[in-house]
Amino acid sequence: MFSAVDDFLERTNRLSKLTMANTDLLLKSLNKKPTFDSKTGVLKFKGKDIGFKTNKNQAELLRVVFNNTDDLFREWCWDEVITAWGDEKFQRDDKKSQRMIYDAGYNINDNIAKKTTVNDFLLVTKRAVRLNPKYFT
Repeated sequence: MFSAVDDFLERTNRLSKLTMANTDLLLKSLNKKPTFDSKTGVLKFKGKDIGFKTNKNQAELLRVVFNNTDDLFREWCWDEVITAWGDEKFQRDDKKSQRMIYDAGYNINDNIAKKTTVNDFLLVTKRAVRLNPKYFT
C-alpha cells in the first residue's frame, strides 16, 4: 500500500519527466535554423511564424536572400537585389530604389524584433544586405 508521501513522489517524478520532455521539444524548435516560404510569406524563426505579405518588398527581399541555399550568407548589393526582383520600375543607380530595399530590410528586422526581440536578423548597410550568420549555427 502506498502512503501519501509515496504517491506524491511518484506524481512529482512523472511531472518532472513530462516537463523535461516538453523543455527538450521547445529547445529543439528554438534552435532550428530560420526558413522562409516564399509562397506563403512566412518566416520561421525562434519557434515563431512571422508573416510578410507576399506582394510587398519585405517578402521579395527575403525571397532573394533565402533563394541561394548554397551561399546563404552572401552579401547582396542593391543592384543585385534589383536584378533578382526583375522589376523594370527599379533602376540600378536610382536612390529611390536603393531606399526601398534599405527600408524593406529595416522593416523585416523591425517585424522580427516585435515577435522575437532579435533586431539584427538582416545585416543592412547603405550598399548591401545579408542574413546574419549567427542565427544559422
